[in-house]
Amino acid sequence: MKEQRFDKNVYMEFFYWLYQSLASSLCFWCVNILYIAAAFFLSIDGRNVFSLIFSLLFIGPGCIVMIGMTEELAKEKSFSSVRLFIKTFRRFWLKGFFYWLFAWIVSVIAIFDCFFFIRFSYGKWLIPLFVLLACLSVSFSINCWYFQVRNPASKPNQVLRIAFYYTLKKWYVSLLDFLLLTSLFLFFFVKPQWCILLGPSIVFGLIYFNNRKLMRTMDLWTL
Repeated sequence: MKEQRFDKNVYMEFFYWLYQSLASSLCFWCVNILYIAAAFFLSIDGRNVFSLIFSLLFIGPGCIVMIGMTEELAKEKSFSSVRLFIKTFRRFWLKGFFYWLFAWIVSVIAIFDCFFFIRFSYGKWLIPLFVLLACLSVSFSINCWYFQVRNPASKPNQVLRIAFYYTLKKWYVSLLDFLLLTSLFLFFFVKPQWCILLGPSIVFGLIYFNNRKLMRTMDLWTL
């Protein structure tokens, strides 16, 4: 019977990837410490809406870095999570914040419009429209993160154009991306320990592989 090498042992492989997932997730929450503080120390109350919304303003850099790390994982099977996170953060953090800023502003406007129009009988019919705008804006930012990571040399205006096109054309993919990202931050209030340890690695891994099919068509575009 052929002996299995220690480094190829299935249990060692499992614990290796578990460690990489844990390290990546902890790095993600380190750069989103403001959201963790808000989620832990603020109760879910209308008086804390402004603080909770403000804490989400700075999640863009961490999100694009997690997608970038998944991209590197697809190319290389062995890497140091912490070093790769720092390297990717230095490369993409500003663009990650820039792409997220649009979604954050649109979502904030949509949320406060919902609170305003819900007081009127006719305004209730407008709420689905505001929810749709928030969903599309967040999906648009996710697509921007993804296409920027897959095309690091592309200029922002090129990424914005292709992301806008696919947000509308592949609306079902965009909807799933939106649900995945929002579930990460909402589920934090239910099971924070799981979100901190494995949530980001799982969610952004699913987002990355959910969007990989887009690249088959994207090759026809000149970025």
